[in-house]
Amino acid sequence: MPASTQSIREMVASQQPAAKIFERFDIDLCLQAESWLSRACAELQLSVDQVLEKLADAEAQEHGGLPIDPSTLSIERLIQLETESKRAFSPSMVTSSVTETIK
Repeated sequence: MPASTQSIREMVASQQPAAKIFERFDIDLCLQAESWLSRACAELQLSVDQVLEKLADAEAQEHGGLPIDPSTLSIERLIQLETESKRAFSPSMVTSSVTETIK
């Protein structure tokens, strides 16, 4: 899974769709290649979490759409996925995720 402390170059090298995602967010693959994702996002006033979510989505699709573990997602992302896909997570999974987020 991608991390905000990886360089743009490392992410592109390890995940084929990363280049297209970075281009969508106007992250320059040449000028910011050695920057950590967190720094590139700060410079462009982007949400690191949003970019990481798009990278994780692309990684899951690249590997055949592996099931998403709701306990690893933010509340906002759970709501977004529920709305977009009409996929219902079990109440206990959502409750456990919310409880962990609040702690």
